[in-house]
Amino acid sequence: MKVLKMHTDGLGTRTLHYSPGLARVVDRLPDGYHYAGDFYDAVKAVCCMENGVSLTDSDEEHHIYLQESRGAGSLREAEALGDYLCAGGWYAFGVTRTALRFSRADLMKPYQTGDEIPVEIIVTEIPEDVRRQIADPKFTRDNFRDVVGRINRKVAERTIKYARGEVIAEVDRLGIWTEIMPGTAHEEPYALHAWLREGLSISKDPISGEYDVVVGRRHRTHRMYPDKKCLSIDATSRRTHSELWVGFRPVIRSV
Repeated sequence: MKVLKMHTDGLGTRTLHYSPGLARVVDRLPDGYHYAGDFYDAVKAVCCMENGVSLTDSDEEHHIYLQESRGAGSLREAEALGDYLCAGGWYAFGVTRTALRFSRADLMKPYQTGDEIPVEIIVTEIPEDVRRQIADPKFTRDNFRDVVGRINRKVAERTIKYARGEVIAEVDRLGIWTEIMPGTAHEEPYALHAWLREGLSISKDPISGEYDVVVGRRHRTHRMYPDKKCLSIDATSRRTHSELWVGFRPVIRSV
């Protein structure tokens, strides 16, 4: 694993040990488990792993991006970002344990770029007893409804700027964009882009009962650089949306 020193306001420094590659969820699930290819499958997979392995949150993934992209000629050259860009043989959609929760009243509207939308930021934290419960071979996808209230924690309320591929100009301490640049053009082919679903056409998550979307990372092919890939902070899919290429980055945290 690689090492990242993170400075957290008010909490000092903590160390993140992170895998340079993403784990493909379907390869990490126990035999007999019904695979759908979504965030909850990633939770099941990580709970079946040993040594206190966890998922990254969006802020940790952003710090990894900053560390790995520094000095890289392209993102494909950055080992820990390669799976997003098929350098390892697959285009991973890397989920994090961060989610955006929208109000039903704010969905299905004709938003314009930069419009401010109220949002709750949710982080999934799994107590040890729940981790053992999820890892149990008898625990199925349907059982997530029994524990979801214990593992999802609201960490902030704020607004998010509506974006459909705009370049990110600023990211906050939660790894969510706070400022975007007008337009999608940029000079650097590995700039980060922000994505929400068009018109916030989000359906209810049947497990949480909320309008939750997972915050993840994926590649996007930019029209200005057809031979190069851009990386996006992507919040377009509900946590139960199936992605056959879904993956996650195994990490271990220490203070």
